[in-house]
Amino acid sequence: MTKSKTVSLEDLNISKQCENAFEFQYIAPGGVKSGIYISVIGSNAEKVRQHSISEANRARKEAALRKEAEQKGKTCNEFTPIEEDIEYFIRDAAIRIVAWRGIEQECNAENAQHLCRINSEIRRQAVEASNELSNFTQSK
Repeated sequence: MTKSKTVSLEDLNISKQCENAFEFQYIAPGGVKSGIYISVIGSNAEKVRQHSISEANRARKEAALRKEAEQKGKTCNEFTPIEEDIEYFIRDAAIRIVAWRGIEQECNAENAQHLCRINSEIRRQAVEASNELSNFTQSK
């Protein structure tokens, strides 16, 4: 008879696993390997989750303030410019980037946002790598 393997609850902590950075090579347009390596944390990492919660709370607060103003008879503009959405996507990608190799400038929050602002492909690839749970779990 074989004994079944057991794991602790901590072994199943996806948030903790997503704290360990995953490095990928940026693939430039045309499928060219760039030699630039970017490390991201997973979308379930606490830092990413807190960012998402903060952004969602901000949007909900704005909606509640609009509703409150409308109830008082004031007209409110519910229009959100696309630029605000793009800035959200930039911040959402940049918060996941924790290191890089092959880029001259230091990896910090400001430079990560700048990188995500000027290169939508890096932004897309960073989010995809961060969202791929197998990059951070033992199921690699």
